[in-house]
Amino acid sequence: VLVEHGTLLFPAPGFGVARFSSLREDRQVAYLESWQKSRLLQRRLVFVSLRAILTMGYFADPAVLRALGLAPRALTTPVIEADLLWPRIGASPESIALRREDVTAGPDGLSLGVEGPLHPGYEARG
Repeated sequence: VLVEHGTLLFPAPGFGVARFSSLREDRQVAYLESWQKSRLLQRRLVFVSLRAILTMGYFADPAVLRALGLAPRALTTPVIEADLLWPRIGASPESIALRREDVTAGPDGLSLGVEGPLHPGYEARG
């Protein structure tokens, strides 16, 4: 609301009093830059906060992470002998469901590179 109606409090030079969403794209960019470069600390803080929120939303999109090569890979973890010794946090030792015959060999040369299958939640849909 503050950015949308901010022109009432902080009219942008040459833009007049108009809602942010009604400005042309080039004027929206210039108006946001005026918030970024403002002499008032509060306006700069609003800009930084808005940028942080939008950046978090942008980088939360699996398609963006795939395009950047940052999407997590699917890893198959082996069952090792230490898994037979300790229960999950807060559980009793009787809750250990794994037995010695469940121990598996680890994958040969576990690769954490950019190749390999993606984690199921980050695969492309459609």
